[in-house]
Amino acid sequence: MTATAMSFLAGGIGLFIHIASVACIGRIARGRSLIVVHGAAFALGLLGLIASTAIMPEVIRLWLGLSLLVGGAAVLLFISATFAKSVSVRIVRYLVAEGDGPICVEALSATLANRLIRNRADVLLATGLVEQDGENLYRMSQSGRVVANRVDAVRRAFGVQSVILYGDSSDPR
Repeated sequence: MTATAMSFLAGGIGLFIHIASVACIGRIARGRSLIVVHGAAFALGLLGLIASTAIMPEVIRLWLGLSLLVGGAAVLLFISATFAKSVSVRIVRYLVAEGDGPICVEALSATLANRLIRNRADVLLATGLVEQDGENLYRMSQSGRVVANRVDAVRRAFGVQSVILYGDSSDPR
């Protein structure tokens, strides 16, 4: 086997370790951020790649294997994030959990949107981007304004300030 093939094989081993680690860590650490789970799994995959390289340093080129590991890990992260954040997947999971009876779109929207907004508001409060002003009232904190200005600058820089998600044109910007 050539050095290039051995290098990609070592990268494949690292990627396999990464994929297996995502599955295991995801089951053990339920509720953890995808970035945390994939970061830990990537570290384990990287250790596997480095160990493979250390076994046969004259044959395996680390950078070739690393390119396969990093590319595969990025694709896996994007796929995981798609399923984790998908509104359609959440709707389907909710309908399955509710059983065979029909559910009107208003009830579905109220249930899922309220839960999503409450969870997101809790995160924004915990990170200090918004402040609570009364029981169900929120206002932007100073650090939240800084972040919002940076996000707007990035959106303008990439020309996505007017992109509409799911036909929603309620965003005034």
